[in-house]
Amino acid sequence: MKQLTKLALSQAIRDLMDHYSLSEIRVTEICEKAGVDRHTFYYHFKDKYDLVAWIYSYSQQLATQQTNGFMGLEESILALSDLKNYRQFYKKAFEDVSVNALSHYIVSYNVTLYAQMIKQTLQVDELDEILLQQLRYHCYGCLGLSQDWIQNNCEMDCRELALQMTEFMPPILKDVVMKTKP
Repeated sequence: MKQLTKLALSQAIRDLMDHYSLSEIRVTEICEKAGVDRHTFYYHFKDKYDLVAWIYSYSQQLATQQTNGFMGLEESILALSDLKNYRQFYKKAFEDVSVNALSHYIVSYNVTLYAQMIKQTLQVDELDEILLQQLRYHCYGCLGLSQDWIQNNCEMDCRELALQMTEFMPPILKDVVMKTKP
């Protein structure tokens, strides 16, 4: 039931963002569209930005559902396909540059995911600061490529974009991502 409510709220904000920018949408409108009250919304999300972040993370979770949290090339292609399928939503979400912007969440999410993958592969508890900085740099670069791709109506094939992103990864991350699933 909890998941169905979140999915209803995510569909409501996606529908609203077909006509309005994120900044123009109010939680009340999302609730009305989803058929839930405000208390239900705030039970699940702290604000509309949290809902937008959940939509992104949910799509990533679906892409990695069968891989124990491993995000390899095929899972990246699936994740990019989701961005492409909902490009109007993501295009408007990326236009928001507030302190709670989706772009900040995406970088944090991906740095955490990649760091976990590397730690798991190397069987270590911590990564050194230089590698973490390389991961952040890579994730910001991929975010920029993704935003450009969305703005240009996803003209490049998902596989080609994923391969380009992989090409510029820090070597240790590239080794981990290009391996077969652990």
